[in-house]
Amino acid sequence: MQCNAIGCLEHRGLASQYVQDWVAVKRAYALSIDSQEQAKINTILAGRDASPMFRPGTKLTPAGDVASSAEFSIAAKSPGLCGYNTTASPSQTITLGAEFNPDSSHIGLGAELFVVIEFGGALFMRDQQGGFAPWDFSLSTLIPAARVKSLSSSHDLTIFSGALGLTGNLSIFLAYRTGAGEFVYSPIPAVLTVRQ
Repeated sequence: MQCNAIGCLEHRGLASQYVQDWVAVKRAYALSIDSQEQAKINTILAGRDASPMFRPGTKLTPAGDVASSAEFSIAAKSPGLCGYNTTASPSQTITLGAEFNPDSSHIGLGAELFVVIEFGGALFMRDQQGGFAPWDFSLSTLIPAARVKSLSSSHDLTIFSGALGLTGNLSIFLAYRTGAGEFVYSPIPAVLTVRQ
């Protein structure tokens, strides 16, 4: 079974394949997906009611934040489950993945990818070795989770794999910075609730 942040890619019939092809065309031509369309895509691909996990991108500029065509998404899967799972138990083995869909003007540029998780009132950044370190909310101290030589229309990154061993809400923020210094982030986090 394959899974990525746009939902389950295991065969779920013609409707699922059609939606997967639809999303691929939208991505290839940098076409937008409105919230109603995204909700329906999520439902079909997950095979059940699902909350949308796509988060719009915002570009940080000296004049203030501006909207971007970038999108970010998160998916949690565990054996036998795939898609937009938003809950897990502390002992459940999960794979938490991120999908970065850059602004079309950034495709082809080198970039750093960032993952920040807020838990218990503290911020943690994922490093390139898969570890997490405290973060002080300063862009100058932000460590990239990965570096890419050339942004394509979509990049997947595994954030974590294993049992979390904790309870509470994980608020997950994604961002990237191009080699030219443009910083694009998701101001709205995806939330994973871990409970018994």
